[in-house]
Order: sequence, then C-alpha cells, then structure tokens
Amino acid sequence: MPVGRPILAAAGFQPALFASLLCLAGALFAQPDEKPADQWIRSPEPLKQAWAAHWIAEQKLTALIPGLLRVVESPESSADAAAANAIAATGIASDADAAKFAALDTLIQLNADVPLRDLEPLVNRFPTDVLILASRSSEDASPLLLKLLDRPHNREAFVAVGDLLTPKRNAGFAKDAMKEFCQSATVYVYNPDQPRGMGGGWAGDMLGKTDPPRPDWPDTGSYRLVESGAKRMRAWIPLADGPHAASFIRTANKIYVDHGFDFSSEGSGDNSCIRAEEFLATYLEASPSQLPVRADATLDLVWTSPEAFEAAVRGFIAEQRVRYAFLAGQLAARSYLTTDEALKARLNLRIRADDVRQHDRTPLPNISDWAKDSPPR
Repeated sequence: MPVGRPILAAAGFQPALFASLLCLAGALFAQPDEKPADQWIRSPEPLKQAWAAHWIAEQKLTALIPGLLRVVESPESSADAAAANAIAATGIASDADAAKFAALDTLIQLNADVPLRDLEPLVNRFPTDVLILASRSSEDASPLLLKLLDRPHNREAFVAVGDLLTPKRNAGFAKDAMKEFCQSATVYVYNPDQPRGMGGGWAGDMLGKTDPPRPDWPDTGSYRLVESGAKRMRAWIPLADGPHAASFIRTANKIYVDHGFDFSSEGSGDNSCIRAEEFLATYLEASPSQLPVRADATLDLVWTSPEAFEAAVRGFIAEQRVRYAFLAGQLAARSYLTTDEALKARLNLRIRADDVRQHDRTPLPNISDWAKDSPPR
C-alpha cells in the first residue's frame, strides 16, 4: 500500500469530496468562456448560484436573467422565514440568503425588471436592493416603496422614497412624512437686559457594523444610499430626482449583508425632520416657511421665576401642538389624510433648555418631560 494512503485515511479523507472541490476549483479558474454560469445558476447549491451570478454580471449575460429571477423567487419554508428574521436581527446571512443577495446585485447591474411580488418578501433583509429595483420597475411600486418605510430606515431611504412618490402626490407618503416629521425646539433662557441670539446644535450619529466576510464566495455588491442635493460624484448612480436627489453607491466585497438602510448621519440642517417638512410643503404647494409648524423652533425666554418659566414653556408646547394639528387639517382638506387621521395626529416634539444666563443660575427643570405630559388628542 502506498505510504500516503493510510495518512489520508487517518485524516478522514473523502475521495468524493476531494473530487468535488477539484471540480469547483477547476471551474473557478477556467477561462471566461468556460465558466459554467448557465449550469450553476440552475444549481440548488447557494455557493454555485452566487458564483454564477458573479459571472453573469462579469460577462453581461442578459439571457440568464430568468435564472437569476428563479434564485430570487425561490420559496422558503416557515422555518426558513423564522431563521431569516433572526438573521436580519444579527446581520449574518444564511447561504440561501447570500445567494439571493448576489442575484439581486447582478439584476441591479443588468438593469433588469424584477416582478414586485418577488421583491416584497425581501423588504426586511435586502431593503436597499429592493428600493433600487422597485424604483426601476415597470409596475406601480408605490405600495412596496411605502412598505420600505414601515421598517427601520435612515434619512437617505426616506428621501429616496419621497423623491419617487411626491411627484405623484401619493397620500400614503404624506402620512409617512407626518410620522417622520418632528420638531426640535430650544428654549434659550436669559437674564433681563442680556443679549439674545445664542446658537444651538443638533446631536447626530452614525451607525457602523462589522460583519464577517465569506472567504470562498465571490465579491458581490453592497449598496449605500446618498442624498445628493449637490453635484453628483462620478461613483454615484442616480436613483431619483428631487430637491435632494437620491443616488446610490456600489461597493464590491464579500460581506453579503445589506446595511443601506442602517448607516445614517443627522445634522442641524440635514435630518429627517427637515426633509419631512420640505416634502409636506410640496404637498401643500407652499414653502417650508409658510407651514404652520416648523421642524426647528426657538423660544427666547427672560428668566423671572420658576413659575413664570414653567407657564411660558408649557404655553409654547401647547402652541406647537395646535400648529401641528392645523398642518394635519390642511393635509386632510386636500384628502392626503382622513379626518380621523388628522384628529389623531400628534407632534413628536423634542425640546430642551439652553441656559445662557450670566447670573442667577437657579437650576432649570427637565422640560423634555413636559412635552411628554401632553395627552394625545
């Protein structure tokens, strides 16, 4: 017996598995015209499907788009669906989902028209890919675009959906804009005869995640949304036009996780509340300055006593809520909201005090709690 055979046997060597790996390696390193994209896109093995999707994009094999659609539309059991929800929470994709992710990337690159019924089940797992493909659909994608806003999303996703639906004056998006709208209010507290006009700020954040790569899998595209009101960069791919046009950027990697709805950066002049204000103004054929309530508000208050301070701040809060109710009534008058929806609308108010007094530093109460005291109408 040859010396090597007992060693391989002791190591649990399986000839069939070794032959399969040799076949896979041979296919991976074959010349472009020898890559079995047509065969592997029909394979039940997710890894082969992903490699086939990679080759189809590489060689622009549009004739194989039906095979990519079969990967995307492949049914899943209830157990698979439950696992997919757990995966969405952890950010780690299953092999089957990774194959779908690769297929979606290639469909985007080939500018394919994907049936919306196949995209709808993927809203929670691959929202960015779904958004891009839905924006190009020959069908009416309005319900699916609104469904994307039912799940957690960032400002860029909200702007992209708004850019797509606002030209149609879609009533569903007007309702979403009312939910997205919030007011950031600052109460500046001064002493008598003290100069006014102090500045404020907005606390924003950016979410970052680190995911494990798939070393044996091909590079595939991950997409990030960009709000591109300024001139578009060369790498930005247009998605939807508007005052703050939406674009996306493709990055090739082996992560196989969609974070396009996660990453966000909010600033004092760049946040979802202001964008919602702008969209609502468009629906009402007005400028944001003409709206009865604004996304940013300030109150200059001269300190005299704790009782007077509380009365003034609570009065300001009540006034902003009345203004918001008036905005809801304006939308209802144009049939963007029902009367019942307008009556139930409640302002999301974020209020804080900025103590700029130069003397008499009597401690101020936590006024953010006062905004929570107002009962729903």
